[in-house]
Amino acid sequence: MKILGIVSGKNLTLFIVLVVLFLVGSISFMGFSQIDAGYRGVKLTWGKVVSDSLPEGLYFYNPISTSMVAIDTRLQRERIQLETYTKDIQQATMKLTVNYNIDPTKAHELYQRIGLAYQNTLIEPNVLSAVKDVVGKVEADKFINNREIVTQEIKVKISDILAPSNIIVQEVAIEDISFSSAFESAIEAKQIATQEAIKAQNETVRVTEEGKQQVIKARAESDSQKAASDAKAYAIKVESEAKAEATKQIGLAEAAAIREKTKALSENSKLIELTKAEKWDGKLPENMYGSVPLPFINLTNK
Repeated sequence: MKILGIVSGKNLTLFIVLVVLFLVGSISFMGFSQIDAGYRGVKLTWGKVVSDSLPEGLYFYNPISTSMVAIDTRLQRERIQLETYTKDIQQATMKLTVNYNIDPTKAHELYQRIGLAYQNTLIEPNVLSAVKDVVGKVEADKFINNREIVTQEIKVKISDILAPSNIIVQEVAIEDISFSSAFESAIEAKQIATQEAIKAQNETVRVTEEGKQQVIKARAESDSQKAASDAKAYAIKVESEAKAEATKQIGLAEAAAIREKTKALSENSKLIELTKAEKWDGKLPENMYGSVPLPFINLTNK
């Protein structure tokens, strides 16, 4: 009986050990976590990061020593309102929005350095610092007139600060900016004066341009009149020369005709009589001896 009792005691102890081991083994495989889309998982063992950023999915682990943290890597928005001063010491009240996301491949590094409180401990203070730094280097009126440029400078500044922490800045928008009522009235008056100056300058340019056009028109008319006068004088000159040349040619032609006629008359005496006949009007001349005509044409046929 004593031996049986010892054996039974050993079996009971073994049974208890096996039960404990079973329970421990079961418990070690009872932990699991679901990482949803748009998140990255960070695995911790005894509170220490032991993995890179894990993509979405179902993960099993030992819940006694291990835990899983989900990091949101979707686009997030931070709205901030602040008061700051421009370069010329004008107080500005601003409302702006910063859109950003955590680098999905570096979520474990952000958690290891900052934890889950990165909005309050990292983003907000650095955004405030960047805005004050940029706005403090620009005068108020230039800020108003170059709002988009200042906004872009703020974005670059914030991006440079947050990039080492694996936070990607997507967009920065200044939703509202206001100054003191006295300054805004001064800015309005300045803009009105500027517009009036621009209007006066444009009017001066217009008058100057019209004057130039009148000078150009007068010069063109003068050139046109001169050209017309020159053309008329040239035409008169050409006509005169043409007439002189024609007269000359007519004279030459008449002289040539006379020479030819003289030559013909000298060569043919009968042609002289023919010429006389051509010029006779059919009347006989009267003489001092009475009315008996004396023939002046030699009608003798030789």
